[in-house]
Amino acid sequence: MALESIISYEEYSNLDFEASEKVEAEIEKLCRDNIEELKRFCTDKLFLETDKISLIYYSLSECENYSFWNDFLTKEFARVFEIAINQNKMAQLYPLLENITVDETDSLDAEKVREILVKELDNKILEIRFNSLSLLEYWLDFDGIGIKQSVISKLREKTKDTNWKIRCNAHNMLKERNIQVQDLSLMDKIRGRYGNIYSL
Repeated sequence: MALESIISYEEYSNLDFEASEKVEAEIEKLCRDNIEELKRFCTDKLFLETDKISLIYYSLSECENYSFWNDFLTKEFARVFEIAINQNKMAQLYPLLENITVDETDSLDAEKVREILVKELDNKILEIRFNSLSLLEYWLDFDGIGIKQSVISKLREKTKDTNWKIRCNAHNMLKERNIQVQDLSLMDKIRGRYGNIYSL
């Protein structure tokens, strides 16, 4: 299989900028030339070649031809996210999901991903709520323009979550986008300043 030749994400992370850009371009071309194999590889080798698939997702998300891959990437995100929840594999698959992004956050595909993530913000399992919120960050406009009112309302609701890290992260996501949000409690401000809000 052509995709077996792809280096691991760990190897890639040790390259200098020029070499890493070359690898990304090579991976994108390899995937474009072997689209059906790419789909099978990502499906069949999800847990066997997670590191390589993570690099594939990253390369396709960052390439010049990203619009060509938008549909594939959003479908892959939905598929892998569902597996992470249903098979209790969130910890293992989160780094991979984190590498799937799209530049066109106003696309219908991106909206589908947001709907999936927003729905899981009410999950009873803390890890799923926390990671869904963290991933949502990548699928929202940085300037806050175009974010649906329903998403804003849900984020405001999450500033009242039972977990203080979720409360702080939801608050920060809104505030950084200049969206009006009620201030955090003094205790949460102290926790947010001195605690690590980026991991459970």
